[in-house]
Amino acid sequence: CLFADVFDRLTGADLKFVPEHVVQDISDSIGYTHQSELLHRTIAADPKRYLQKNPDLARYLLRIRESGRSLFLLTNSPLYFVDAGMQYLVGAAVKEAGLESWTSLFDVVVTQANKPAFYHRQQRFRKVNPDGSLSLQAVENFERGQVYTGGGLEEFHRLTGYRESNVIYMGDQIYSDLVEPQKATQWKTAAIIKELAHEVEEMNCESFREDLARLLFVERLIDEGQILYNAHDAIDWLKTERTQLRARLKHRVNPYFGSAFRTSTSRTAFFYNVGRYADIYTSSINNFLEYPLEYCFYAQRSFFPHETRMDNPEYLMLELNKSAA
Repeated sequence: CLFADVFDRLTGADLKFVPEHVVQDISDSIGYTHQSELLHRTIAADPKRYLQKNPDLARYLLRIRESGRSLFLLTNSPLYFVDAGMQYLVGAAVKEAGLESWTSLFDVVVTQANKPAFYHRQQRFRKVNPDGSLSLQAVENFERGQVYTGGGLEEFHRLTGYRESNVIYMGDQIYSDLVEPQKATQWKTAAIIKELAHEVEEMNCESFREDLARLLFVERLIDEGQILYNAHDAIDWLKTERTQLRARLKHRVNPYFGSAFRTSTSRTAFFYNVGRYADIYTSSINNFLEYPLEYCFYAQRSFFPHETRMDNPEYLMLELNKSAA
């Protein structure tokens, strides 16, 4: 969105510019705000201005902890930034639960992990002292409530004893959080995509569903009507109707670029990568509160063009009744 806003501003001001130069300047600016820690320190100084509280976050984390399952936090952010955010987001709830600090929620807390390099490097962890300095002592085991930095995937598994296939890792950044865990480990991955909430809400509106149903019906008429004699004018009208319906649905989701997940009948490049690197995706971890912790989510079977669709409940019951007979 930042790139789009800048280009829109420059174009609206009728300024001449080289697109590659603008992209480079924006990228350098983003890199500076992160590397200089300007962004981190600005947010940490006033978290309530930049962070939106989620009242169910602490409840979900406490639920996992109380079940006896292990919980770890693996982040690239520095400790002072994580501490300010977590104190604001879950500090009060943690105190009410009788815990000393938000770090007590986790079996392991690793800051400045430097993902995705974390998943490939051979490096030992260092303990972070209360004053922010790094201990010179070797880390031979993780302690609940303590904070560590550095390290690597192999050392992480050595110290925790976690079985790779039993780990599910949640993140909101496709490339830094989800790609390497899928490539380098057997971790399951969950993508948290905030934008999904708006699209789901919009798609459940009655008017949206009516337009979508009409679009599907029109596309079916186009597909089946092409073989009819002297139906060219009708098909042309249907194609115009299809174009208008597609544009209306796209504008409903986002008037500037449509859905972040779909472009007509295909996935967007973003959603293609979500499907490739995430085992499950959701708009918020709050959604997992609706399910037992031991609940297993199964992928639905997809049907290819040459396969017979059998996902209609009435058709399934008909086939099952035939088998029973």
